[in-house]
Amino acid sequence: MLEALFESLPKSSPLRYSDHVEGNGQLFLTHACKTGVEGIVSKLRRSHYHSGRNRHWFKVKCEKRQEFVIAGYTTSSAGLPGFGALIIGAYQEGHLVYAGRVGTGFTMKQRIDLQRRLDRFSRNTTPFEILPRDPCLRDANWTEPTLVAEVSFLEWTSEGTLRHPSFQRLREKQGG
Repeated sequence: MLEALFESLPKSSPLRYSDHVEGNGQLFLTHACKTGVEGIVSKLRRSHYHSGRNRHWFKVKCEKRQEFVIAGYTTSSAGLPGFGALIIGAYQEGHLVYAGRVGTGFTMKQRIDLQRRLDRFSRNTTPFEILPRDPCLRDANWTEPTLVAEVSFLEWTSEGTLRHPSFQRLREKQGG
């Protein structure tokens, strides 16, 4: 029935029907990500469909990874120690361009340690040539773009920022 429903969709629909693939889940996910889809849904073979989330059905997302320069941080509105989110950017044609904020993926210890490190590179103005329009940056703590964060994310938005970014690791920036 599901296959027949998908056949009635217009060719321009982003939805595609996929027959069951048993085994080799990681290989299937890798192939799916290479084709540009957002991810796959997998389930235990013996489970039946039930509306809502459950422990037998899984949405596995395709993630991208990239390194971004840390340009500052926001304070936590939730009262977390350290910072709320890192403000990140990437160099394009020699200019640091805003790529968004990343506020997840850190341990509490990493939040505290990273804020202390960033405070050593504090500056009064944004390192971005063009000030981002993000209203959450009104009270940003700007830093010299010295540290680099590896970030996983789902995709770039039409505004040029990351969708669902998550911090993975930190490294010192090499060169200028």
